Amino acid sequence: MLKIAYYELKKLLRDTRWLVIFTLQPVILMILLGLVTFYEPKGISVGILNNSDNVKSEEFLNEIKKEESFSLKYFTDEESLRKDIESNKLKFATIVNIQNNDYISGSIELIENSTVPEITAKAKEKVAKIFEKKATEFAKENVQVNIDSIIDHKKSSFEEEKDNSLADLKNKIDGFSLPMPISDQFKEAINDVSIEADFSSGDNTDVPKVELIESKNTQKEPKYFDFYASAIIVILTILIALKLADTTITEERMTGTFERFFVTPYKKYHMILGKMIAFTVIDIFLAGIILLTMVALFEINLGPYWLVFLIAFVSALTAASLGIFISCITYTIAESIQVSNTIFFSFLILTGLLFQPESMHPAVKFISEILPFTFLVKAMREVNLLGMSFYDVWTKIAIAGLFIFIFLFSASVVLRRKAT
Repeated sequence: MLKIAYYELKKLLRDTRWLVIFTLQPVILMILLGLVTFYEPKGISVGILNNSDNVKSEEFLNEIKKEESFSLKYFTDEESLRKDIESNKLKFATIVNIQNNDYISGSIELIENSTVPEITAKAKEKVAKIFEKKATEFAKENVQVNIDSIIDHKKSSFEEEKDNSLADLKNKIDGFSLPMPISDQFKEAINDVSIEADFSSGDNTDVPKVELIESKNTQKEPKYFDFYASAIIVILTILIALKLADTTITEERMTGTFERFFVTPYKKYHMILGKMIAFTVIDIFLAGIILLTMVALFEINLGPYWLVFLIAFVSALTAASLGIFISCITYTIAESIQVSNTIFFSFLILTGLLFQPESMHPAVKFISEILPFTFLVKAMREVNLLGMSFYDVWTKIAIAGLFIFIFLFSASVVLRRKAT
């Protein structure tokens, strides 16, 4: 048994390429994990519409401007703002309707983006704190307006009654024929009479306030799992398609058929395209099985089935072409598996399933934004959660599809006859 263990270790350690890949794999993944959670979320795109131009609305907006994690975009009409957040261009939006007449009243509307619940929750929390602070200040000012009004009412009411009652009292004092010094003291005391204003049932104690309104950027009612389900459809498709294709060339090398292929009239690209056609047929079934499983087992929000299937199918084709490319640059099955595992888990970290761009280091954020599977995850979420059509997401699908040709062309270029 020990001899078997020694033999296996010796075989692994003798494979220098595999050893390098094995050593780099945890380093790469740990670096990525650190960089995608590098910051507290910042640069959150927040839309602002101020429907009321007054001092109080500016006070509220000035507090939002102080929030460093926001990237503010200002709008002049509600239609444009709602269009941007409904098309997933904004992560959060706020509509300010504060009236400042006799009282401060109105509303603050917070619009959440259903495709990024974690980021929108952060933004909502920050704006809600600002609202709580300012709404309390506004309410105190409104209460003071009521108090001042009631006191003025009491004073004026007292003054009207005092003029009559005190005049009679002064006349009576004159009729008492008191000595002049004593009579003057009585009259002076009457003039100094004051009253404390108290609230009574007849006083208006209602206090207008600024209300908080919460809404979403979709008419659908997405559940917690819907956010993840859309991305999971893409990620599972990538995982299975990638693992099917990542050893397709290396297996040919190991069995010896790869060498025999080169004595035939076929070219390198014939082998690559032939394998891609085979995987295309398999991927049709793969996308269908994953989609049917989701529909049958979970009540999730889905857009048009044909469009969801198309996105899943393009995901599978892109992953299969990447798998073929990996198998062309690796020379053993162990190497192929290690490289594909590293790449898959990198995609898992970078494509937005677990982490959002707002918390990423700028360099990693750039990589995340140009990955084909990031486009596909976004497209799937927009179709399922926001009800977007093919015309809204076709560019994302097309960009991802372009990578199929890039990976296949690259595979044809790097493929070598000998594994050296």
